[in-house]
Amino acid sequence: MKNINRSILFITIVLILDLIIKSNCWAQPIQEMPVPDTIIKEVRLALDGKEITFVTPPGINSNYRTMLSLANTAELFACQTSFVDNRQIDITKDDFYITMFIGTTNYSFNSLSGQTDAAPFINTNSDILIPLRTVADIFQYRISYEPSLNMVILQSPGFTGEAIPIDALPEPTPVPVPAPVQQPVQPPGNWGLLSAAPGLMPLAPNQTLISGYYTKLLNSPAARTNNIILSCAKINGKVLNPGELFSFNQTVGARTPEAGYQSAAIFAGKKVIQGIGGGICQTVSTIYNVVLEAGLSAVERHPHSLKVAYVAPGRDATVSWGSADFKFRNTYNFQVKILCKVEGDYVVVALVKEITTPESSSAN
Repeated sequence: MKNINRSILFITIVLILDLIIKSNCWAQPIQEMPVPDTIIKEVRLALDGKEITFVTPPGINSNYRTMLSLANTAELFACQTSFVDNRQIDITKDDFYITMFIGTTNYSFNSLSGQTDAAPFINTNSDILIPLRTVADIFQYRISYEPSLNMVILQSPGFTGEAIPIDALPEPTPVPVPAPVQQPVQPPGNWGLLSAAPGLMPLAPNQTLISGYYTKLLNSPAARTNNIILSCAKINGKVLNPGELFSFNQTVGARTPEAGYQSAAIFAGKKVIQGIGGGICQTVSTIYNVVLEAGLSAVERHPHSLKVAYVAPGRDATVSWGSADFKFRNTYNFQVKILCKVEGDYVVVALVKEITTPESSSAN
């Protein structure tokens, strides 16, 4: 009889504990989902050099991350997508399996956990938007942003062609060229726009100025000036096709005594020492300012470790053979020619659009 009473007591205690546990669970408040994010700006998108248009275009969210709809993700990456229980997002392709969740940056990839750079959300049109970079990185696509075109650039694995669509490149408004004068105008200050001193770089009748800039040599020693003249000569007349990348190091080549370069002052950290090719950074800095004035973006640019006197603060650029380079891309939809020379006490650089005339064609 005692054993029966003990069994009844034990069962009663178990039932009471189960009821308490369930009561505590029911008392837990339901976790609310975060307030949906918003798109502050739509962006264009190109894949392997071709612009892609969608009914729901990709956009930049309030944290400046590119978001793409789940339906467009399936089309763009040729993958399978699904939305489960109004919260879970599944994306599969070949051996890739990605799971994301609405309102959280937590995600899993092939059972490995991670965090996205933006939380997926559902917009007012019931589109499911997910962070594009996370999916692109997992699928091994290269991704970048071209601000001058407001365009996200995607390149699939193994793609080696031009990444930017040629027909998407903008046509700039040509800068009117002032009438040439017989004598060069003394430029004001140590640097400035070529339009302030048009006599420094007279243009041919078939050339239209896009942008021009000059910097003063400031009592440059003969060896330093020699190096600047040599580097300018390598660049002068360089033609960039639409979308083509300019590299200073590739264009000018190695600065060696065999190439005619001499020893002049260079910066090494916070010290000034002698080095072969010293002075060519004034050529680079002048080109950098022309690029800025043309509305182009530098793909690679490195500032000096010390202040220079021939350009405004923050508008200088330095190079070093084998390491630091200066690069920019021609984002116009036509060829651009670089004019670069030393004229008197000035380094002068211009970007021009050249129109082929019958006379110039027959001369060639």
